Amino acid sequence: YQWTRDNGALLVYDEVITFRSSYGGAQEWYQVRPDLTAMGKMIGGGFPVGALTGRAEVMDVMDPLADKVLFPHSGTFSANPITMTAGLVTMELFDEAAVLKLNALAEYARAQITEAIRLADIPACVSGGGSMFRVHMKPEAPINYRAAFETPEQAARLKVLLDHLFDNGIMMINTCSGTLSTVMTEKEVDILVDAMLGGFRKIKELK
Repeated sequence: YQWTRDNGALLVYDEVITFRSSYGGAQEWYQVRPDLTAMGKMIGGGFPVGALTGRAEVMDVMDPLADKVLFPHSGTFSANPITMTAGLVTMELFDEAAVLKLNALAEYARAQITEAIRLADIPACVSGGGSMFRVHMKPEAPINYRAAFETPEQAARLKVLLDHLFDNGIMMINTCSGTLSTVMTEKEVDILVDAMLGGFRKIKELK
């Protein structure tokens, strides 16, 4: 942050994924106010969406009502009325109480997944924050991209887990990352964890 202030550069936060992590996104976590923020995914209420927000003096360069638009911006799908309606309702419902409730549910999920890993006795862990989580085939959660790199053996173990989940009606991205939604309860989390435990036990049986 300070480097951008000292050098007259814009600070841009990519909150496409992390905006859901707290009521004010990751920037609230880090107590930093960026000049621009990119957002997407959950702000569309399930519809494809993207948004760019920022300080008025920065955003003013795209003001279509200005006498001279310094940075014209338009797109085929800009301001799609269905997406905007879904997004507005989503943001109205995603208030501070909803964020706290959802994050508490994710904390429960991470704790239950951790317990399932312990019961299966395999070298794995779960990381995450806010309403997000990710399962790693490593004994400790990685803290940088080098530590996050998977060995072929770890990738094979993760595939066993993902295939088992798929066979049990749960489809997850190939990184075994997940985000919870406000309609979920502990019931859905327990179903996920029970399926994961079965997958972890399959991994334990691997030679």
